[in-house]
Amino acid sequence: MSLDAAWALDWARRAAELIAENRAELTELDRAIGDADHGDNLERGMKAAVSKLAQQAGGVPASPGGVLKLVATTLMATVGGAGGPLLGTAFLKAARSCEAAAWGPGDLARALEEATSGLEARGHAASGD
Repeated sequence: MSLDAAWALDWARRAAELIAENRAELTELDRAIGDADHGDNLERGMKAAVSKLAQQAGGVPASPGGVLKLVATTLMATVGGAGGPLLGTAFLKAARSCEAAAWGPGDLARALEEATSGLEARGHAASGD
């Protein structure tokens, strides 16, 4: 199994679609503990990330990490509240975990571990919270 930039781009597109489809539910979940804007913010951020990826001069970044880095920086710039910094940090840590043009299973596992540690550090949380 090899996960390249095309895989990461497809993942970003699919994630954006799922977020859009579930925007109302994400917003309702946020209503119980926040200001009921998470679904809207996340949809806006992922839509912007996919749009930026499509408009890249010279094409899509050459690696999964490059795609995830663009998603990270876009989320940080467009998603309000705590969601932008939290998710942006997770994507950025995952992006920096491996510079290879294609990731294998171990690389993906490391990216997920790094994303989790980024969420824990940014959110001042510990595993199990």
